[in-house]
Amino acid sequence: MKNAKSCSRLMRVMIGTIAVAVAACNAPEQGQSLRQTGSMLEPASDDRAIAAAVKAAFRADGSFAHDAIGVDSSDGAIELNGTVDEQAQINRAMALAFVVPGVRSIKTRVRLADPPPAGATHADDRRITNRVMADMLANPQVRQLRILVVTIRGEVLLSGLADQQTQIDSAVKVARSVNGVRDVRHVMNVRK
Repeated sequence: MKNAKSCSRLMRVMIGTIAVAVAACNAPEQGQSLRQTGSMLEPASDDRAIAAAVKAAFRADGSFAHDAIGVDSSDGAIELNGTVDEQAQINRAMALAFVVPGVRSIKTRVRLADPPPAGATHADDRRITNRVMADMLANPQVRQLRILVVTIRGEVLLSGLADQQTQIDSAVKVARSVNGVRDVRHVMNVRK
């Protein structure tokens, strides 16, 4: 079972690497059209189908968060937009879009997400999560609630159900008071 998963993952990585290599070998100079009409990969007449095919290539590749990169198409000219964590993801998106039949040119407006604060690590996020959970257990207004706490780059996300809005407000206040927390968001609701 473990070998099958490893082989499957290895196969996806190999396919992605081949796609990037093919794109790199065939990449045009800056400002040139990626494909010329009359080639074997002639543009499709339906821009929605082209955009859908590019999005499907992104989903199949799995290198990006769900819908991290938006795709617009006009006469086979693709425009990518959104936010990703690394330049390598932008390069990969362009390479994947390049090999989709019907794509004539690619313009990217994808930008890099803000970097984490200097020195922020997964260990810092774990420490913040543990501290928020401990402080909530010490707070009599929210200790009986089942609240999921997730911290990413110092930003805390709270989810769960509460009996009253004041409990949600208290949970947010407790999380904000923890040292190292940059922001607190919640998707908590009051039970009905």
